Amino acid sequence: MSEIQLFALIKQMSAVLESGDEIYKPSLYWQELNTRHEDSLYDNGIDQFKNTQNLQYFNFIMSSVKDGLFKRQIQLWPTHFDDSMIETIFENKEILPPHMAEIYRIYVSLLWGLTKHHDQLGQFEQLSEPLVGNPFRIRRGDGYISQDLCNSYREYQAVVIGSYPERSPNGRVIGELGSGYGRVGYVFGMLSNARYCFFDIPPALAIAQAYFQKIFPDRKIFGFRDFRNFAQVEAEIASSQFAFFTANQIEQFPDSYFDTFINISSLHEMKKNQIAHYLNQFDRLTKTSIYLKQWILSGNHVDNIIVTANDYPLPDHWQAAIDQIDLVAPLFFERLLLRQ
Repeated sequence: MSEIQLFALIKQMSAVLESGDEIYKPSLYWQELNTRHEDSLYDNGIDQFKNTQNLQYFNFIMSSVKDGLFKRQIQLWPTHFDDSMIETIFENKEILPPHMAEIYRIYVSLLWGLTKHHDQLGQFEQLSEPLVGNPFRIRRGDGYISQDLCNSYREYQAVVIGSYPERSPNGRVIGELGSGYGRVGYVFGMLSNARYCFFDIPPALAIAQAYFQKIFPDRKIFGFRDFRNFAQVEAEIASSQFAFFTANQIEQFPDSYFDTFINISSLHEMKKNQIAHYLNQFDRLTKTSIYLKQWILSGNHVDNIIVTANDYPLPDHWQAAIDQIDLVAPLFFERLLLRQ
């Protein structure tokens, strides 16, 4: 996809989102963030999105060894002591200031070792970070490791083990709201034949579609489009492994369409009536499990909103199989709910 096509797609997505109900319109927080993301795309191009836009998603940069995430990895290192820290090379470290590049390399290396130590499915080492989008290239052996791969695999494993007795998502249908460039969907795509539906707002949704078309050229993809009748596109969606939708298109899907619905670190950026609305959609659409990872306490000062871990209510027929502070990022909680 050329950059001209990408910006045309962003415009098309924006028009469909704008035509939807007010409940789906981005909060003031996200309006400001999207403006910065689009400006960054114009300035840097999609070829650099993993070291530009992605730093606004779930890829954290640390400027000091006193950073809480870095200190947490040092605390956890004795539980999985290995040589992961010294066997990696940061190939394009010039992207960051020298001291930050070394902190980042050590952090990702330790996170990789921790994720490998906690791998219950035995699939983690099948993954390597794609070089599309010019990520921070931290090489270990013949492959590349990344913060996104580690976090995404941990989330994938929590969903798979907690939701499916067969410990595999094969044949399942997964939905994700606020999917960013698709880091979690990539892991599902690499390790299973699960169908994955991405719901987001532009420009992130356009970046994700362009990314998946490039890294999965032989997989069938339902590209974003405007539609008013789900029946007209149902068969094509069902035959595609990956499909892309603006957030307001979620309401066109029939009840119990998805086996699992995922949201990671984006509900807290919405207004509280929007949070409640999307949780109602998750409840309506999902047969088996809902996976949430959010800030325990989040202050959205643009919209003047405080969101806590108690602001994600679901009906009583959802029971928590996991409800804990995240091992890696203790300012987040991780929650897997199963339908009873």
